[in-house]
Amino acid sequence: MGKTVLKIYETTDATKADFKVYLTTLRAEADLVVYKAPNSRGVRRDGYWFFVPKATEAEHCFYKVFQRFNCDLVICYTTSKYEAGWQNETMKYLLD
Repeated sequence: MGKTVLKIYETTDATKADFKVYLTTLRAEADLVVYKAPNSRGVRRDGYWFFVPKATEAEHCFYKVFQRFNCDLVICYTTSKYEAGWQNETMKYLLD
């Protein structure tokens, strides 16, 4: 059996983040299109994130920045699980 959906926590403390994220509304600008999974069950797929309430429960923590030049990863949220995934696979190392 593979890994379950990626558990993510959004921190308000930049020093505790694994990486910095810039959120865009334009899918074409995103490195990763993210689907917010309703639970952590199921097979892990690129772009499926389950947001946990505590940093200690997360596999990765990110900090949201408001200027693109300050980020490590550009994401765009989607409501369709079929649209989720990498658009810039060179950034995959951030979530390994």
